[in-house]
Amino acid sequence: MSTRIFIYIIASFGEPVYKELIKLRKLQLLKYKIDHYFLFDEESPIDYSMDNNDIYLEKEDIISHSKINPHMNPFMIQRFLKGLQLIDETQYDYIIRVNISTFININLLLKELECKSRYQFVMAPLISQHISDWEEYELKISTILSGTCIIMSNDIITNLKNINIYDPILHKHNDDTVISHLIKTYVKNYYNINICIFESISSLDSTIFDTICLYRIKNQIDRDYDILHWIYLLKEIDNIDIV
Repeated sequence: MSTRIFIYIIASFGEPVYKELIKLRKLQLLKYKIDHYFLFDEESPIDYSMDNNDIYLEKEDIISHSKINPHMNPFMIQRFLKGLQLIDETQYDYIIRVNISTFININLLLKELECKSRYQFVMAPLISQHISDWEEYELKISTILSGTCIIMSNDIITNLKNINIYDPILHKHNDDTVISHLIKTYVKNYYNINICIFESISSLDSTIFDTICLYRIKNQIDRDYDILHWIYLLKEIDNIDIV
């Protein structure tokens, strides 16, 4: 039985590089005919053409604490929850939430998911850390999911659709921590997935293409390198040439 996935990108035009990364990911998704959405909460630049897979969700008129603490910004998690309402999760085995720059080896991920549970399932890079500013919720959460990529079975999505987007919990921490808190009662099967921190082509051993599904692409000095790294991976893993 083939694995049915929906890929869900929380996107923005906040960095100049993002527009190009969105275009590159679209080429990959088109090749594999993967159903997907890019979710924005800002208007697109005049030189970017929105298509049917680009969804604009206007920000709610709420008080944001992001100016006080950038980690406590409810708009990101609100967009995530509102966007779920647009997906018929029953048509898919897994919904994949990924950020703009993280590259997915789609064929390898599909192969790995074939043997995994399709109920009460979450797979992501798992973070083990003490959260000192999680207040009264601190002792109620034991597994933190990295928002670089979170893979959820469809029943998890069904439950998340019932979350009130005005719930004060959305203001309590960054979206990774809040999502981890919201889904903890619905998850039975947590799986860690390895992620390669991709800093340069010269330091990358291509043998990992057979074992690593995720590549975190974020050059700390010059983000234009992110585009070059995406192009490289598209060629080496997906056989997609960018001319």
